[in-house]
Amino acid sequence: MTISLAQSGLVIDNDRALQETMTNPYAPPATPPEPPAELPTSSDDRDRYLARAAKIYKWMGWIGLIYFGIIYPIGLWSELSESPVSLGDVIGMTVTTAGFAFLFSQMIRLSRRMHTGLESAYSKIRWVGLLAGAFGFPLLTFPAFYAVWLVGRARGLANDEEIVERQTEGEG
Repeated sequence: MTISLAQSGLVIDNDRALQETMTNPYAPPATPPEPPAELPTSSDDRDRYLARAAKIYKWMGWIGLIYFGIIYPIGLWSELSESPVSLGDVIGMTVTTAGFAFLFSQMIRLSRRMHTGLESAYSKIRWVGLLAGAFGFPLLTFPAFYAVWLVGRARGLANDEEIVERQTEGEG
């Protein structure tokens, strides 16, 4: 037993009840929804992504430098305290530590350059993050790859802003 909306007393006008039951649920709304009061701009998102990535890069750089600053003297002492000192092992450990110290010091330096010269240093920022993530497995892998992703997002937003600016200059 079916009761129409008009008979149930919910809708008084029978034509209106027929229209309400026959409307297309996939049709666009009659009036467009009002936008929120203030949407964040892509430059705000870009700055937020870069600030977060710079913070991660800085902390990863300091963690790496402190780690190798503690481990290198211990390793050097253990190598030098052996009876036959292997010069190859000492030189290899010193070169490896110097390479990692350079990598992590570059992370600290590039964390300061992210806001000012992203386009000029983008490839270096990306490579340093990827190398730190690869060599710092498993401790630094996920933060490094996340920071590289954030820098890529920020660069993408910057490119989107440039495209919009070029289009608006062309119209005006």
